[in-house]
Amino acid sequence: LFMQFKFSRGGKYLLIVEGETDSLSAYQIISDYNKSKGSDFETAVVSPTTGAQSKKQIARNYKFCDSFEQIILCYDNDKAGQDAALEIVKYLPKGKVKMMQMRYKDANEYLDKGKAKEFISDFYNAKPYVPVGVMGSGEITGSMRDEFMTPKIPLPPFMHKLQEMMAGGVPLGRILNLGSASGQGKSTIIDEIVYYMLFNSPHKVGVVTLESTTGQYGVKLLSRHIGLKLELKTNEEALAILESENTKKKEKGLFWTESGEHRFYLVDDRDGGVENVKDAIENLIISCGCKVIILDPVNDVIGTLSNEEQETFYSWQKGMVKSHNCTFYN
Repeated sequence: LFMQFKFSRGGKYLLIVEGETDSLSAYQIISDYNKSKGSDFETAVVSPTTGAQSKKQIARNYKFCDSFEQIILCYDNDKAGQDAALEIVKYLPKGKVKMMQMRYKDANEYLDKGKAKEFISDFYNAKPYVPVGVMGSGEITGSMRDEFMTPKIPLPPFMHKLQEMMAGGVPLGRILNLGSASGQGKSTIIDEIVYYMLFNSPHKVGVVTLESTTGQYGVKLLSRHIGLKLELKTNEEALAILESENTKKKEKGLFWTESGEHRFYLVDDRDGGVENVKDAIENLIISCGCKVIILDPVNDVIGTLSNEEQETFYSWQKGMVKSHNCTFYN
């Protein structure tokens, strides 16, 4: 984002405006105000370089945005700008976004008109964004059809009976819980589901692995892919296999798509708390475009939480499903 290089440490406020000129104008107004108060506090101001159609660029910088306590959107006060702001909110950390209600078109107009005080007032009076979910009954017909136009997530062949019962697979916008006693094979089943999805699902997969490191998880997937358990080889034998041209070719096909994109994304956060895991999952969904999230095992996230805290976690999952139309495998 334009001017992002100046604010690498995060902070209290992040002001996002629509264009480069507006970001410079807003930065000047706020900096002059802080100096007039005898403060050296610096408010971060950035803008996309792609104008109103900037949701992808914002999404790619999710971690940067999440490093601030409050995110204020100051897009142009016209229909295109306000529509873009409402779209961009979906790609920003939940619960942090405020909307500036501007009395002029953009930050630069405040500066041109000598209305710096009004800009500061509007900045500090920004209101938390609350999504409006009211829809007339006549407006839902399109949404009904969208439900059946979104491809389902297929299940592997050994689950063919369940695949038939679910009429072709798992829809988006669902939470699936796979449960059993410890050591009964949950991870084996979910690993096979993930492996099948990597090559057959129309939706990107994000995996939160809480029992394996990223290296261990990669070895497990590659072993399945080449039909040879690398874990049962000596270190020297395993490395020799990994360095063979045939394995390298298969490894590339497993971890990269034909178009050169990552085939899936992986989070290894076994030491982080539940908030860290939630932040990582939001990053998977928003920044990486993952529509299917695997939590293996979910008990490692919530096992030490109270009943009330577990309920809060699942409420958060339901909120993510509703707002981002993703599917969780717990």
